[in-house]
Amino acid sequence: MRRLAAATLVSLLVIVAAGCGGSAAGAAGGLTRGQLAEEAGFTRAPTGGWSEGECEITRIFVTRREVEKARAAEERRDGPDGPDPGGLVVSVSHERFGVELGHGFGYCQQAIEEGLAWVGKGGRPEGTPTTVVNARGAIEALEDPIELEEPAGENGVIVGRVHGRLGEHFAFFLFINRSAPDKMPGVAGYPGFEGRGGLLGGGLVEGYIFGSREIPRRGESQAQFKEQSRIEGEVTTALCMQATGEGCGI
Repeated sequence: MRRLAAATLVSLLVIVAAGCGGSAAGAAGGLTRGQLAEEAGFTRAPTGGWSEGECEITRIFVTRREVEKARAAEERRDGPDGPDPGGLVVSVSHERFGVELGHGFGYCQQAIEEGLAWVGKGGRPEGTPTTVVNARGAIEALEDPIELEEPAGENGVIVGRVHGRLGEHFAFFLFINRSAPDKMPGVAGYPGFEGRGGLLGGGLVEGYIFGSREIPRRGESQAQFKEQSRIEGEVTTALCMQATGEGCGI
């Protein structure tokens, strides 16, 4: 019986130790308000709170419970001039963290969401040079059905060909650190940017020129064209983020 009790005691100690270790790891894995602000790119304001450009942030929430409590308070308000005035609550990642904006800064929601999207991912990227290798890496990181080509005899050109889940088929053209030519005889489907049927687009950031047709084809459904627009939007955003660490601003 003594041996059984000792073994049981040892087992319990192992379980408790493992549980404590898990709790410590979980706590270490959580973000402090300062860490969240740093990864989102928010700046500590001298008068208290934080800022993102001209946008004021009064509070930062680092747990789902804090976000839910702030949401409930927001819903109880009678309005911006009610008895408990406060700002818009903005969150991402299924309400796991978020912020409350200063009163009157609701228009900053999109900018704040873009910052919060980088929390837990090492923070906002600072940007890397505009090169074929870096551009390919940014596009290939997307979960879209894009096949990339580098046409023979053409330096600094990437062609993306998409065969989408809704049956949409289209191509886009990226020119890296060079101008876009009127013609590329060896590249199928390239109409240039000028004239009827030419590509639309232009400079994304310094070093990248992006072009696509941007108009529906004959017989193409609205859903197919919408999916094309979504994919192209993800590509251009990924390229701007790679090159500058920020969205395209368009």
